[in-house]
Amino acid sequence: MKIDKVMEWDDQVEATICCSVGEIKFAFFAVDYYCNKRKYVVGQSMTIDLAALAMRVQEASHSFSFEGQQAIDWLAKSGRTPDYDENGNVLPVTFNLEKLVAFLNHDSKCPDEAEFQSPVGTIEKTSVLGVDFFKTMIMIARRDTEEGDLDVSVPLYFRQDFFPNVKEGDPVSGWLWVTGSITEQHEQGQDNAEEEEYNCLGKMAADFEYSMDEFDFKCFDDIMFVLDKLSLLKIRKGYKLDAFKKGNSTGSRFQAYCCKENSAIQYDPSEGKPYDDSMYIHNTISYEEADAVPDYMTYFQVPFTKEGIMQAWLLRSLTDFMPLGWHSCYGSKVFVFETGRIEHLFSPENTNDRMKVSEQVLAFDLERLLPNVIISDNHATIEYAYWNDWTGLVKMKVDVEKNGDGVQFGEPQEEVLVAYKSPIRF
Repeated sequence: MKIDKVMEWDDQVEATICCSVGEIKFAFFAVDYYCNKRKYVVGQSMTIDLAALAMRVQEASHSFSFEGQQAIDWLAKSGRTPDYDENGNVLPVTFNLEKLVAFLNHDSKCPDEAEFQSPVGTIEKTSVLGVDFFKTMIMIARRDTEEGDLDVSVPLYFRQDFFPNVKEGDPVSGWLWVTGSITEQHEQGQDNAEEEEYNCLGKMAADFEYSMDEFDFKCFDDIMFVLDKLSLLKIRKGYKLDAFKKGNSTGSRFQAYCCKENSAIQYDPSEGKPYDDSMYIHNTISYEEADAVPDYMTYFQVPFTKEGIMQAWLLRSLTDFMPLGWHSCYGSKVFVFETGRIEHLFSPENTNDRMKVSEQVLAFDLERLLPNVIISDNHATIEYAYWNDWTGLVKMKVDVEKNGDGVQFGEPQEEVLVAYKSPIRF
């Protein structure tokens, strides 16, 4: 199909895609948009896996008829004369609807939803979250063209109790929602599918980093914008995410924290009172005072999925995505969220000192350095890599444990893949 329009949602990780197959136009909700948004380009043609979920299904009418004067009028419009029975009554004009295909969108704001009718294909049974469903194939469009018949078919899932006695070939009608995802990872085989999974997490992290780079940290009331890119995480009701600067005369960095939404009391370390989350922090405080501020991760619900854990790690690592001051710049990192970042650092046009180790770095399979999350029951491991000009190419592993409705991170395990120390001094 061809991509005609991308309707990105406010959260920037979801989108409804308007598309066309020949002259047939429809829309679908892109379930993979959060990790494939750069591939959904207007004018691009691609193969999409489609599926529809029916919110309502019933057996459709098998036929309808015009009788009497209605039959006469309809026949007259088509230039035909009526037939009569032995008593002189006009025979009804009957229309068979068993093969009728209809797909009608009634709301331009929700183009991926539609009223439909279609005969069904083979009936299969399945179950989702303990609810029994039928799966079958329906057509959402059928056209006669100069090149031949053009059909668009999709799998339809609907609750068994909607139409318990449905049989192959039955006409059904109702209301459905069309979803889709780019087929590429399924066509390329298992190895490439795993690679695409790496790419998904990496693109999620890269999008997050881009949004952080665009924010002006010189003046802000809070950093709740961060959660726009971390939509799977839920902050405790009544609280907001904020940040303060910690440091001294030789360097500084930002640290995130949570406080009550309407906090009116400013934390003042000179008063000798310990910090609590009814206070907000305005000025720069020392590293020691910052250590006493409660861990903001305990204020968040985190789904224990790969994407949820990845977003939780991004949230936990906020300091690395916010400005660094003076000597703190020794800790700056270039994360391997996309292979192109490392390739750019060591591209031929760069003539700086780090080019001494370019061959060693580029000898690695950079795809395998992209972020990955491995889950086993209530335990997970997140792997990622970064470049630092005073350490080199580093691969990290962090253990993650499910902790109630949140997560708890262990101490990172560091492996220096290529050692390097820049001669630059701050």
